[in-house]
Amino acid sequence: MSPSTQLTQGFIRGSGFDLRLAQAGEIRAVAIAAGATATDRLDALEANHLEWWNAHGYGVWIVANPGDGSSLGWCGLRPNGTPSEPELMYVIVPSARGRGFASGAAQRIITFAFSGPHIRSIWAATDPSNLASQKVMQRVGMAFERHGQVHGLESVIYRIHRSDAPDSLRYRPE
Repeated sequence: MSPSTQLTQGFIRGSGFDLRLAQAGEIRAVAIAAGATATDRLDALEANHLEWWNAHGYGVWIVANPGDGSSLGWCGLRPNGTPSEPELMYVIVPSARGRGFASGAAQRIITFAFSGPHIRSIWAATDPSNLASQKVMQRVGMAFERHGQVHGLESVIYRIHRSDAPDSLRYRPE
């Protein structure tokens, strides 16, 4: 079974989902401001995701276990300065890692983003030592772009451009 068929997703539209699913070690993936505490970064993410949906048509999804519907993490996009080039973010609970949920969720988010005309590229960043996260980025078609600082943290940055996405992911006007 491919990773994209191993999950279900629901939009986070209101309260009821605890973004604090992320373990303390995973907060790096959602860093919003250098120097902010993990709790501050999660509070900001939780507060902003509805604004992103309303302003840009994208935000954060729940990654759910297809068997019992339990939350396994979340995945989504945030504008991070340039709405047409959003950042891909994902966090999967440790007990669900290595089973394709992050790759499947990321692929669905990229497909969703490129299904409309406004997204030019999508980028993601991780700690240079986080090889599992880099493999997720590579599996979904992202290419290494550069090393650099993201939110004050040393990072490796990957990107997928609309023009490099498979035909099945590209927007086609009617």
